Amino acid sequence: MQVYDLSNVTLIAAGGYHSLALKDNGSFWSWGYNLYGQLGDGTTTNKSSPVKVSGLSQVTKIDAGCHHSLALKKMDLF
Repeated sequence: MQVYDLSNVTLIAAGGYHSLALKDNGSFWSWGYNLYGQLGDGTTTNKSSPVKVSGLSQVTKIDAGCHHSLALKKMDLF
């Protein structure tokens, strides 16, 4: 399956009925089934096209489960 309007993707993950993408600029995108809010966009509305997850930047890893999504951010240690 090809996802249009989404380029420079470095990592993808798939949950039960939703998908995630991480772009090379650290932005995190999601689409699909959203009954439990697993898309991270603050709604429970299903999305047929990728939506940027706001409030997250410098994401380095993503993963997904049946009804959840995970994102790991870059952390600077002092």
